[in-house]
Amino acid sequence: MSRGNSVLRRGASGVAVAALVLVGLGTGGAFPAAAAEEPECKPRPSYTHCEIFDFTGAKQQFKVPDGVKQLRVTAWGEGGSGSAQANGGAGAYIQTSLQVTPGEQLTVNVGGYESGKAFGDALGGEGESASENRGGSSSGIRSADGAPLIIAAGGGGGSSWGLDQQGQGGPGGWPSGRNASETGLGGKGASEDKGGAGAGDGAAGADAADGGAGGKGGKPGGGGGGGGYAGGGGGAGKNADGDNGSGGGGAGYLDTYRIWDELTVSGDKFNAPKKDDPFWAPSPHNSPVDSGIAEGGVNAPGGDGRVVFQWVDERKSTIAEMYPDSGSPTERLGWRIQPVQVIAYTAAATGAVDQPVTFTIEDPQNTGAAFEGDHPKSLVVKTTRAGTAETPWMRTDRVGDFKVVASEPNGHTVSFTLHVIANNYRLEKIGGDKQQADPGKPFPKRLHVRLTQHDKEGVYRPASNSATEFRIESDSEDAPVFDTGLRTARVNTDVEGYAIAPELVAGKDTGKYTIIAEVKTERVSADFTVQVGKASSSPSPSPSEGTGSGGDDDPGSDNSGTGGSGSDDDGGLALTGATGIGLLAGIGILLAAAGFAAVHLAPRLRTRLRG
Repeated sequence: MSRGNSVLRRGASGVAVAALVLVGLGTGGAFPAAAAEEPECKPRPSYTHCEIFDFTGAKQQFKVPDGVKQLRVTAWGEGGSGSAQANGGAGAYIQTSLQVTPGEQLTVNVGGYESGKAFGDALGGEGESASENRGGSSSGIRSADGAPLIIAAGGGGGSSWGLDQQGQGGPGGWPSGRNASETGLGGKGASEDKGGAGAGDGAAGADAADGGAGGKGGKPGGGGGGGGYAGGGGGAGKNADGDNGSGGGGAGYLDTYRIWDELTVSGDKFNAPKKDDPFWAPSPHNSPVDSGIAEGGVNAPGGDGRVVFQWVDERKSTIAEMYPDSGSPTERLGWRIQPVQVIAYTAAATGAVDQPVTFTIEDPQNTGAAFEGDHPKSLVVKTTRAGTAETPWMRTDRVGDFKVVASEPNGHTVSFTLHVIANNYRLEKIGGDKQQADPGKPFPKRLHVRLTQHDKEGVYRPASNSATEFRIESDSEDAPVFDTGLRTARVNTDVEGYAIAPELVAGKDTGKYTIIAEVKTERVSADFTVQVGKASSSPSPSPSEGTGSGGDDDPGSDNSGTGGSGSDDDGGLALTGATGIGLLAGIGILLAAAGFAAVHLAPRLRTRLRG
C-alpha cells in the first residue's frame, strides 16, 4: 500500500547510469537490488495518526477510521523529466483539511514512473524520451464514486536540443500551471479546468472533462505537459533552427465544499515546493539518478509525487497538559457571566488543535447557573488552532457560587469557581419628579438622582464617575426634550454620587410623560413622571348630603340653590322618560306654590311679629 522510493526504479541514460553500473557491480557482476522501504510516518503535533502514500504504479485505497471526521492532507505532484538542455518543471504542492465521514472509502493515486510505466491521477504528456521529456503525472484523492477531491498537478517535461540557454518546463500549480520558458516553442500551463495550449506540433493538454492528461511533446525533442485536473500543453518539436520547447505545467483542483484552510504552492522552476515540510524527502540514498519528491529533473527523471494523511481519533486526545486561561469571574445578579477558557498543550509543548474539551456546570447552591444556548449544563468544545477552548456566556437565577469544570479524555481537569452577588447599587430620585410645565415652557426643576453603593459594612456610600442616562420615553415629535434638543442626556455622577440632567423643556403635546434615569453599568434605574399642560379635570365631587351653596341675589339670577344629593345611586335628577318629566313638573308646581305663599304671607307675618 504505502511504500518508500526505490533506489533505481526508472530507466536512465548517460554517464550517470554507467557510473552507477561500474560502482554497483560485485565480483559476480550482478547489480544489488534496492530494498523497498516502508517510510516511517510520524504525525505532527496535534495529530494522533498518519499514513504516507508513495508511488506504487497502482491505485491505493484508504478507509476513513471510526471516530475520524477530518483528514489533514499533504500532496505533491510528480516533477517533469529533464535533459541536458532543459530542466523539468516541479510538481505542485497542496496542504489542506478534508472533511470526511467515518468508514468512507477514498482512492489515492500518486504520480510517478518506473520501468517504462507511468501512473498518476492524470498522466503527464509523453516525450520522445521518458527520461528526458516526459511530463509529470498528478497525485490525487478521489471519493468512492470517482469524484475528485484534491489534485496536486505534475510539472512539464524539459525539451532536448538546440537552445541558446537552459530551457525550463512549467511547474504545476493551482489554480493554474505555469508556462514553459521557451517563447513560442514552450507549452502553456493549464488554467483551472482548461488544458494548456500546445506549441508547434505539441499537443494541447486535456481539459478536466477529458481527464486532465498532459499534452504530448512534439517530435523530436518536445517536452510533454504536466498532468492535473487539466493538463499542460506539450512543447514544440525541433524546428528549422534546431530548437524545440518544454511542456507546460498542469493545473490542480480542490473541492471547496469539503476542504478548508488550504495552502497551495507552485515550484520554483525545477525546485520542489515546500521542501521544509517534514514529509518531503530528497532522492533516496542521495541517488544521482533519482530526484527528490516533486523535483523537476535536472538531466534526470522528475521526482515522484507523495500524499500524506494525518488525523485525530476523536476517541483519543493529544492533550498532555491543560491549564486555566482566564480568571473566575464575579458578577452581580442579572448580569451575563463572562466565559471561562482553558488552554491545552501537546507533549511537544505546542497548542493541542481540534481536541474535545467538555465543560460541565456544578451547582450545589442551586443558583440556576446555565450556559447560554442549546446545552445549558454540559457541552463539548473543540480547541482552536492556538489550543484554547472556552464556554459560552452564562446566567444564574439567584446569588451564590457555582463551578465550571473542564475535562478531556486523557483525564486532565480544570475547575473554575464563579461568584454571583447581589446588585449592591441604588439609584434614588432627589428632585424633579411629578412636576408640571405649560407647552413650550421649561420645567421648573431639573431631574436629579443619586447613585450609592452598598459597602461591606452595610452602608450606602456615594458612587462617583458613573455614566447616568436620562431618557424621555416617547415617540411623539412634540414630547418634552432637554435643552440640548435631544431626548437623551448623559451625565456622570459627581464625587457625592449626584447626577443632574440638563433643563427639561415641555413640547406642544400635553399629557403625562415618563423619563427614565439609568446607570446601565450597574443595572439600576429610576422613573420620573412629568406633566405638560394642566392635568385633565376629573368630575367634581358631589356635595355631601344636606349641604349646598346659597342662591345668588344679583339681577338676572335665577336665585336657585343647589340641593343636597341623595345617598341612592338611582336618585337625583338623572331620570329620563315620562317619570322624570312628571317628577320635574311636580317639583316646579311645589316651588311655585311655596313662592306664592311666601309673597302673600310675608306682610302678615311681619305685622304679627311687631305685635
